[in-house]
Amino acid sequence: MELKTARRIAHLTQSALATKANVHPSTISLIENDKRAYGAVAYQDIVRLARALNVEPQELFPVDDAPVREGAPGSDRPDPADAARVEDRPAKERRAEQRRNAERRAS
Repeated sequence: MELKTARRIAHLTQSALATKANVHPSTISLIENDKRAYGAVAYQDIVRLARALNVEPQELFPVDDAPVREGAPGSDRPDPADAARVEDRPAKERRAEQRRNAERRAS
């Protein structure tokens, strides 16, 4: 079940869910509108959203968007278990790693 579906089942607006989950409303909007990959969302935020919606974190991932371990064929994002570690690194370092990974996949 996707985030938007779970939120609607819970009869919550994006703003109400953001307040209940203690996340920024734009995080919810970006996820629901496919403008921010789940791998770019802090794992803590995914857990907070899941708890606020009374679902398991993995239930918020559609089957096609299920996380794939980095380095696995077709992987373009880190495993959510590694997200906290990734979010702690400086943004410049994360962007450089993303560029390197994209270059490897392109070649």
